[in-house]
Amino acid sequence: MDEYRCWHACLERSDRSKWSKEVERDFTDAHGLPFDEWWEKTKENFEKLPRDTLYVLESAEDFDGTSSHGLLHEIVVLINLETPKVELMAALQKLLNNHHKGKRGRPKPEQFSEWHVQGRPRTKAIFKALEVYDTAAKRSDLTLWQIGVVCNASLVHVAKKSTKKGTPKREDFSDEQRRVLASTVSRYLKRANELIAGVEKGVFPA
Repeated sequence: MDEYRCWHACLERSDRSKWSKEVERDFTDAHGLPFDEWWEKTKENFEKLPRDTLYVLESAEDFDGTSSHGLLHEIVVLINLETPKVELMAALQKLLNNHHKGKRGRPKPEQFSEWHVQGRPRTKAIFKALEVYDTAAKRSDLTLWQIGVVCNASLVHVAKKSTKKGTPKREDFSDEQRRVLASTVSRYLKRANELIAGVEKGVFPA
């Protein structure tokens, strides 16, 4: 579920004027809602459509109706049941070889939903990137390395003494610490912008 929380968080930070028509169509009504309410309104967008591996058309009317079903992932086959099974199996195998482009071995479940999470996103890193993004937006008085301190962006490079209260002071950090913190924050900001731009087009994570 955290991946969808990340999707929601990125979408809430996005520029609606840059939303694709598809994103505008499916997510406008839920925009601005807390995650739980957003999920209730949008979860059907993420669900797979039911898929039958094989089904039998019982009548001529069913066969005629297939033309309106948008057969993007299916083909219609007529089988002569008086044909020996060995010949049928060979014919079906040839048909699959010609039309089924999937790789051998265990197949990857096909996503029929228009909206789906790509791979296995590192949600903790995404939340940290968004935290850095928010801090940079709200605290224009801070430099990159100071943002890194405030957000604990690089736990290895800690202050010489506690700086939790007030603005981090330059003298509390070495040149190397400041350099690494600034570089880390820069990467987080770049990643946050990529993620936000992605959901504007309906892609997550970008």
